[in-house]
Amino acid sequence: MPVLGMITTGEDYIFIKLNQHLRQYALSHKFTLLSDEDNNLHRVVRVMKRIINLSASVQTGNYNNE
Repeated sequence: MPVLGMITTGEDYIFIKLNQHLRQYALSHKFTLLSDEDNNLHRVVRVMKRIINLSASVQTGNYNNE
């Protein structure tokens, strides 16, 4: 199962997905809230909710390898 993380400056957000077994990682698009023409705040919240839901699924044992 991958490890998920987030790097933020408070205005900019980058999400990280780490595959420890393969020693590989992937970075998301850089989301910035300074000029929110692309609704980046909503995108960031959506990704954060997804990470929280995945974490809850793993803790309850309801995780299916997506």
